Order: sequence, then C-alpha cells, then structure tokens
Amino acid sequence: MSFFSKLFGGEPEQQAESAENYEKMLAAYPNNASIHNDYAVFLKRQLGQYEAAEGHYIEALKIDPKFASAHYNYALLLEKNFNEYHEAKDHYEKCLAIDPNHANAHTNYANLLDDQFNEYDEAKEHYEIALKLDSSDAEAHYNYAVLLKDHFNDYETAKTHYEKALKLDPDNAYFHNNYATLLQSHFREYAKAKKHYEKAIEADPEYAQAYYNYAVLLQQFLWEEKKAKEYYITAIKLNPGIRNQQADDYFGVE
Repeated sequence: MSFFSKLFGGEPEQQAESAENYEKMLAAYPNNASIHNDYAVFLKRQLGQYEAAEGHYIEALKIDPKFASAHYNYALLLEKNFNEYHEAKDHYEKCLAIDPNHANAHTNYANLLDDQFNEYDEAKEHYEIALKLDSSDAEAHYNYAVLLKDHFNDYETAKTHYEKALKLDPDNAYFHNNYATLLQSHFREYAKAKKHYEKAIEADPEYAQAYYNYAVLLQQFLWEEKKAKEYYITAIKLNPGIRNQQADDYFGVE
C-alpha cells in the first residue's frame, strides 16, 4: 500500500473527505504520478467511478510511462470493468517489461491469456513464474490447477495445486467444489470428493453448482438415490437454470 493510500481512508463515512483530499493533493502536485494512480484506485474500488479512474491512470502514465503499478492497475480496470481485453493485455505486458518480478501481474496476465485469448501455453508459463515469485497466492494455485486440468490433462499436478490452494484458503467453496470434481472424475476418490463437496456447501450454502455436482456423485457413484434427489432439488431451487429434462429424469424429479 502506498503512502497516499494509507493517508486517505476508505470507510464509507470517509469517502467524500478522501476524494476531496486527493483533489487538494493533485491541485498542489498535478504532476505526481503516484497521486493520480492512488486516486484512480480509490475511485474504482471505493466509488465505482470507472471512467474517472481511467482518466487518472492515463494521466499517471503520461507523467511516468514506466510506472509499472499504474500499467498493472489500468490493465485490471480495462479487463474487469470495460472488457477491453486487447488493451488490458498491452498494459500487462508493459508492466511486466518494466517489472518482471510483479507476481500479481503475471497471475492476472495468465488469467487473461487463459480466459480470453486461449493462449494456454503462455498462460501456463506466467502462472509458473507467478508462483515462483509468490507461492502464497491461493488464487494463482487454483487457477493454475484449473488450467492444467482443463487444457493439459495434467491431473496429478493439478491435484497438487488444488491442495496448495485449499491449504492457503480452506474456506473457499469454489476451491472445494472444483477439487471434488477432479477427485471424482480422474482419481475415483469418491469418499474424498464427497467430503470436499460437503465443505463447499458448508462454506457457501447457496452454491447451486456444488449441490448439483454432489447430487451426481451421490447418485452415480455412491448409490444414495434419495439424498441425491434432495441435493438436486436444492440445486435447481437455488439456480433454476441448472435444471434440464435429462437431469430431472436421472434424479426422478417431476
């Protein structure tokens, strides 16, 4: 966290005062790239003012084109809030050219390459670099595991990284659910998969996909038909879009 981020609070009751303080600082120091960058982060995260945030990122990068953090933060805004994937890609690359040890940039660049460009080999390389730089990033381990499972059929290594992700973030419902599907589909470890579906549901009682996947496990591999039907019914109550005629027939739901 930068000096200016520490200086100006982000609590709801402080937001108006914080914005005013940033404006005063910029009036006094209009060519300070760090203030523009920090104000942009504040505008995005605290106020949801994405267009205003973009203006300050652009200004920060005009002042200092080699400001790695501004490139990174702007890339996140472009990707997550404007769906400007090609431009986001450009700014991730600029960030990493300036600071090749920026672990979060490697991780988010890998996410982008995987999700939007289908550049799986390059995404794999950037996840590996990110995890060498910061092995404590649970999301990086999880996303790397998903990539390995879905696009490289490297189930053993994927399993290792799911386990690392869960060790770092043991209450993450998505991690438990996806790890359970791997255990079920590729290792036939049904009892262990059952345990992780239950943990997913415990962590997020409204996670419809976990109920659905658990129902499939119960019906197909553990032969607990009554319980499977109950979990399927819960899943379609939580998310009616999951429901389909084939599943209704499979679970005996009319």
